[in-house]
Parts: sequence; structure tokens; C-alpha cells
Amino acid sequence: MRFLYIGALFSQMLPSTVGGDVWRIWACYTAGVPVATATHSILLDRLAGVTVVFIFFVTTSPWLIAQVGVDVESLVQWGALAAAVAAACVGLAVLARGRTHHLPAPLVGFGAALMAVARSPRTIWLMLITATAGQLVAVLAMYLLDRSIGGPLSFMDCVVALAPALLIAMVPISLGGWGVREGAFIILLHFYGASREQALTLSVLFGLTLLGGSLVGLPLWLWQRPVRIGAEPTQEPGVTRPGARPFE
Repeated sequence: MRFLYIGALFSQMLPSTVGGDVWRIWACYTAGVPVATATHSILLDRLAGVTVVFIFFVTTSPWLIAQVGVDVESLVQWGALAAAVAAACVGLAVLARGRTHHLPAPLVGFGAALMAVARSPRTIWLMLITATAGQLVAVLAMYLLDRSIGGPLSFMDCVVALAPALLIAMVPISLGGWGVREGAFIILLHFYGASREQALTLSVLFGLTLLGGSLVGLPLWLWQRPVRIGAEPTQEPGVTRPGARPFE
């Protein structure tokens, strides 16, 4: 939990969620978790979250299309997005099935991690359920913030509009998604009758809510103590670390 909150804090101060994920990997490694295990765990956690956001986006897209409208340019963009997602799904399926001939070692290792998770339906369901709960909490926060400023959005409007905004904000080109998220809100919420000022205010309040929640990680980071997982620290094959010994 401590690593999660500190990682959330770094995600608000560094490019998108990448900074927080890198910190969590490093924290797990210094706590004695093999770097490959830490990396695969964080990537799978992020993959579950992105998958749920995309599921929300796909399932609510008919409502979004009805609100925004469709033209030739939009159809081309949607087709490119669908092709990219299909390619990503095929790639993940190939990795999970162990068809990793002539692939770099990191991809082979991640494919093995995917396969391990795929063998446990209970783990998959727990990951998806918790990620869905997190998405619904974010939707509820957006809805309550919109009501507090007298905005025009219904709860269903928030369900439809938040998913594409979050997908855009995940692109690591800004600190914590700031700026990118605001632009997405202004464009999307225009179709729901929100003024530019309302959309900008809502996005800023939403971002400040995320920042406020992550501030729990600040004292945890400043006054943290060294953590060691298990009786002894581990050592990655080929990685030299002073004083590190593998588990017996």
C-alpha cells in the first residue's frame, strides 16, 4: 500500500503514469523483489487498468458517437484505433501462448508472466473487478464535481466521456496528464452542452482531486524505512548488488 501511494504521488509529478510505475518497480527491487518480477507485476497491473478503461470506452462508444456525430475523418480515426487495438491483442495473445521465438528476452519473460496469470481465472477476475471499481469511483467523482459547479452532465454522460479522456491523458507527454486531460475535457464536454469554462474547471477539479488523494504518499515517502521482502534479499541473474544473496 505504501508503494502504491508513493507511486501515485510520483505519477502526478512525472510524465503520465510512467513515473509512478518506474518508482514502484525500483521500490520493489530495493525491497528484495527480483527486478523482472517487479516489472511484470507493475505492467500487468497497468494492463488491467487500461483494459477496463478501454472496455468502458468500447461499450459506451455508441452513446459517444450519437452525441458527437460521425464523419469520414472520424471513421478513419476509429478504424485506425480499432486496428491498433486488434494488433495489441494479437501481440499479447502470442506472448501469452509462449510463441516467442526470436523475440528479445524481456518480451519472453513478460509472455511467461502473462501465461501465469492466464492460468488463474480467479486472479484475472480480481484484477478486472478491482480495476472496474476504480473506474466507477472516478466516474462518481467526476459526476459529483460537475454537480458542484452546476454542470449539465448526467451520471451516464460522465461514464461515456471519462473513458476517452483518461485514455488520452495516459499518453506520456505531460506531467500527470495535466494539459492533455484539460484539452480532452473541453473538446468532449462541448458536445454535452458544457461551456469551455465549465469543462476546464471540471478537469482542473478532477486533477486536483487525484493530486489530493496522492498526497498521502508524500509523508510515506519522506519518512519511509527500508523494506525487505522475506528473510533475505534476492539477486537477479547477472545483476550484482552489494550484500545481496538469493533465496535458498
